[in-house]
Amino acid sequence: RVELEEVALTLPNVEYEPEIFPGVVYRVRNSRMTVLIFNSGKVVVSGAKDENDITRAVEELKKDLYKYELLEEDDEW
Repeated sequence: RVELEEVALTLPNVEYEPEIFPGVVYRVRNSRMTVLIFNSGKVVVSGAKDENDITRAVEELKKDLYKYELLEEDDEW
């Protein structure tokens, strides 16, 4: 499970309004892509044009999660 409030308070480029939408909206830098993060741990990438864009968005999110210690090396991804 993902603690969405903690993610929203810690990561840059995010929006979280649980009364409007049940997930965190993570905006990928220098891109029109967004990653929706849900408390189940599932993510949805939107705005990607191809598989490479999806990979880039997910890798950027993972990098931020590690950087801000919201994800540890032994956590399943």
